Amino acid sequence: MIQSRAHLSAWNMSTGAAVPVSFTDTTTLNDSVGSYTGTIKVELNGTSATTTRNVTVFGANPQPFVSIAQNATLSLGTNPTNLFAKFQTVNSATSTNALYQFVNENGEAIDKFDTSTVGFHWAYVKMTEKADANVSTIIKV
Repeated sequence: MIQSRAHLSAWNMSTGAAVPVSFTDTTTLNDSVGSYTGTIKVELNGTSATTTRNVTVFGANPQPFVSIAQNATLSLGTNPTNLFAKFQTVNSATSTNALYQFVNENGEAIDKFDTSTVGFHWAYVKMTEKADANVSTIIKV
């Protein structure tokens, strides 16, 4: 799972060409479901090197679509299952271990999602781990 979610990449510093990179081992930290130590292996010209890094798996999968009436309020509480189908916080797979806030495309906080105009619009939601405000992400819905 970490390999597919990490968007891990490496490149040759001389040519800029992509080189093979992968997680070869992961270990959970402090019995957490979202914090890992990962061993990363990079290969170039038959030689490989490894490094170990802390990895945090955190975020939510957006619902396939969200429909809301014009001028209605799009709610965003402690369990926003109206916007997200699956949650992953540092310590659990439940939504209530994070805080949620509407933001604009630049990540700046806004009071509410604007539903005054008809048509397709992206909503941006900042998800922040309750136990550590340094762990956050912005999800486009």
